[in-house]
Amino acid sequence: MTKRVWAVSALLLAVLSIGACGTPRVPVGDADDTAAPSPAMMPTPNAFVSAVMHTRDLGSADVDITVDTSLDGSTDHVDGIGAVALDRGFGNIAWTGADGTTRVINNDVAIFVRDDVAGGMWTRLPEGQLEPRTAFANPLAGLGLLQNVVSADAEAIDGSHATRYSGRLPADQQALSAFGLTDEEITRLGDTSRAPGIDVTAWVDDAGRLLRVDRAFRLPAESGTSADLRVSTALSDFSGVIDVGPPPSESVTSASASASANS
Repeated sequence: MTKRVWAVSALLLAVLSIGACGTPRVPVGDADDTAAPSPAMMPTPNAFVSAVMHTRDLGSADVDITVDTSLDGSTDHVDGIGAVALDRGFGNIAWTGADGTTRVINNDVAIFVRDDVAGGMWTRLPEGQLEPRTAFANPLAGLGLLQNVVSADAEAIDGSHATRYSGRLPADQQALSAFGLTDEEITRLGDTSRAPGIDVTAWVDDAGRLLRVDRAFRLPAESGTSADLRVSTALSDFSGVIDVGPPPSESVTSASASASANS
């Protein structure tokens, strides 16, 4: 049996859309669940939005991400493992695909990228240059704006008792960027009104924490680029705060310096 969840006020949605500034300061991987008490869930007319807010307030989580992208028949599959600051959209994630493993750190200072090998040098991207995979460091992005939300009977997800919620987001540029698409790729999609929107399914445990978020978007080939995009993010080890600060300066080179060295 399903039931329609009440819509939440515009003011509450605005609160969910605002991100905070600053960098958390507990080392990645060393955060302690007991270091900071879990905040009480804020009651709202919408149980799902309340869970989104509560999960964000927990501060951080380990993430296990699967991304499948198909654009005009050209497919790509990558897996990401790492940690994210849920209330900042910052992350430290290792990405593994057909070309090997790359680690990406993004924070309020810059974006840093390196091949994930011992002793490898980090490249600091120039200001204004984006790395599309940083979008996955914000798995809760846009969820406060989910439309036509329905909940289903409780079920097991990753070994935990959870309630499944589903809804839809409009396929605008911001929502599509959550699939790790570049601006150029989003432009290639053209008129996304050909699709009904982005389908979202999320699972919330009995403590009000989002354990998994799935997003899917399909665009038919008629008069434009076809697309089949899927992202699944499992969240675990909610631990308060983490450090996604810059790597040691001696192990960092700028992208422009790298280009000059290779010219």
